[in-house]
Formats: sequence, C-alpha cells, structure tokens
Amino acid sequence: MELFGRYELLRRLGLGSTTEVYLARLTGPGGFQKQLALKRAVAAVSAEPAFVERFLAEARVAAGLDHPNVVQIFDVGVEGDVPFLAMELVEGPSLRQLLDRRGGQPLPLNVAVAIARQLAEALDYAHVSAPGALAGTRGLTHRQLTPENVLLTPAGVAKLADFGLAGALDVSRLTSIPTRLAYLPPELRAGTGRYDVRADLFGLGVVFAEMLVGTAEPRGPWPDGAAELLSRATAVDPEARYPSARTLLEALERVAAALPPVTTAQLEALLGEALEPDLASLTTALRPALVPAKESAASAPTVPSLAPVPERLAPPPSDALASPPEETLRDEAGA
Repeated sequence: MELFGRYELLRRLGLGSTTEVYLARLTGPGGFQKQLALKRAVAAVSAEPAFVERFLAEARVAAGLDHPNVVQIFDVGVEGDVPFLAMELVEGPSLRQLLDRRGGQPLPLNVAVAIARQLAEALDYAHVSAPGALAGTRGLTHRQLTPENVLLTPAGVAKLADFGLAGALDVSRLTSIPTRLAYLPPELRAGTGRYDVRADLFGLGVVFAEMLVGTAEPRGPWPDGAAELLSRATAVDPEARYPSARTLLEALERVAAALPPVTTAQLEALLGEALEPDLASLTTALRPALVPAKESAASAPTVPSLAPVPERLAPPPSDALASPPEETLRDEAGA
C-alpha cells in the first residue's frame, strides 16, 4: 500500500501513456472510510507545466458535473508536484471490456440503444447545463468519447468517465493515438476543424455503430431502424450531423419505442460476460438495486433504460471492485 496525500493507494487498476489509476481509500475520524478511484499523472507529463495546468483546469470544470450518467469527481489537487483527481468508483466493466469479451459479436439492438440513450443524456446535460470553463458560462464537451470511457454498473446504468480531460492534451497528441482515431470526426483528423458538440456526437455515433456491428466502423452496414440515425450522426460534413445531443437523443428514443425493453436476465447475462470471474458475483449481489418496471405476470422483468437508479442496498466487497479497468487506460488520450 502506498500513501498519497490523504489517500491510501490499495492497488493499481490501470496504466496509460499520461495517467495511472488506483483503487484508493480515504479514511477519517470515527472509522470513516470511502473507496474511490484515484487518477494521477505519470512522471513524464507531471514535469510538463503546460500539461499540469490544463489537466487541473479541465478536472476542476469536470468536478462541477452532477448527472447520473457521468462519473462524479470528488477531489482535484496536486500532491508532490503530481496532479490528481479522485473520482467515483464504478463496480462494473467498461463498454470496451464488454465488446472485447464478445469477440466482435454485436450487442442486441435494444441493449445498444439503451446504452446510447444514456450517453446522449449525459452529453445533453454537459453541452447545455454543465458549468463551463469560463466563469458565468455553460457547456462542456467530452472530447474523447470511446468505449474505454463508458462504464457500466451492475444495475445497467451507463456512466461517461473522463469528461473534458482530453483538453489537457493538444490536438496533435490526441490524434497521434491510433486506437482513438476512429472516434474523432474527419475534420479533426485532418486538422481543419475545431472540437464542438458535433464532434462529441460523431464519437457517440461511432460507439453506437461499434455496439451494433462489432467494430468501430462508421460506414455500416447497420441494422434496420438504426441506419438513418447512424448515417446522420457520423456524417463527414459537420453541418449534416445532429445539431445537438437532444436531437440525437430524440432520434434514439424513436428507435427505442419500436424495440422490446431490456430484461433483467438479458442485462445480467451480458454483464456477466464482461466481468472477471471474481467479479461475476457482483451482478447477482447488486440485483436488488435494479429499478422494477411495470410488467405483466407473463413477461420477464425489465430494466428501464433511462430511469434513475437508487443507491445500492449493500456495499460490495472491497476486493471485488474494479473501475476503471486496465483497458480504460490503454493508449489513452489524457484521460
């Protein structure tokens, strides 16, 4: 165990090119304990004053986000010249883990739409209502929307991590990571455009497409019902894309209206595929946290895709927590 300021670093969860993440514990008077994920810059970039300044600025803005589909940041600071942030610990896999475990097999359309709707909700909040980078302004873009930055709870809630932290990197470094290029719109890859909300929506479109076809290929072919939506979300011309996350969310809701709801059994089976063996028990242990849905006696229990999820009834065992997984940080862009 390593002491890092007020935090005990219990074990490293992931290592990337610019940051590393630890399972950490914060203790206090009266036996207070809280486990969380602590992300800190690695030595190579901690020595770059410009990176540290941008990292802290972006992290402080992201700490103002308060939405059920966004991973919450609790603390931002510098310890021994190393910038860090402490964030919510999510007891489930990343979307990347889920997709990799399926070996290219697409997700069911209703599950993919449910996840995409929640991510669109997060973007709509951040783009319109979140505190902005400048005093008195509103709005924040994510800048690196990829499956690595989507975390899934056992209750089926999708949470978007690392909001805005790619702002700590210049565009040249962001576009130098091959595994992230597919999620950046053409204008950024070509160095001819600026990052705005439509770039986030392009990234969400590619993530949605990957859930449906098993690869980050924004040119299809796509399942019936989603083709028109994906064609617009991933359009080469920014002006042809959805103008806002709200309009994309409304399009997803129209697709969802024609689909069966996600059942509890379906959710548990999918998340069980992505969990390591020692984490598989989480899905069963935390099942009471699932929001009950209206159902007939003959139907299977369902999970409302965007309904608020209550606090878990009992904390999971400390040795069974994992967030973000190593895949979340591999070849990262400054998250």
